[in-house]
Amino acid sequence: WDVAAAVAAAADAASATQLISGGGGGRTPGPEARQKLLSFALAHCPPGRMPGLLAAWQGLEANRMVAAAVATEAAHLTADPAASSRWPVGSSSSLLSESAA
Repeated sequence: WDVAAAVAAAADAASATQLISGGGGGRTPGPEARQKLLSFALAHCPPGRMPGLLAAWQGLEANRMVAAAVATEAAHLTADPAASSRWPVGSSSSLLSESAA
């Protein structure tokens, strides 16, 4: 469980570093793989380690939900370009930038 948690955390840090630097680098596990690693870690860790692992899980889930909202918004705007004036200021794309901060 400890190795799975460490790999998930390292992959998250590597992904963030790649986003900030704009570089490629090595291939890191995607969000789905990190969720599986965290699931395994949560199933096997001692109770004292659960809060930190649950926080990591929650962060991944929040990122997944924001990405889905942005994709939905993009699909709606692509299908109906006039819809951009109907979307409120501060839509899901701004949520993505706020969640990354």
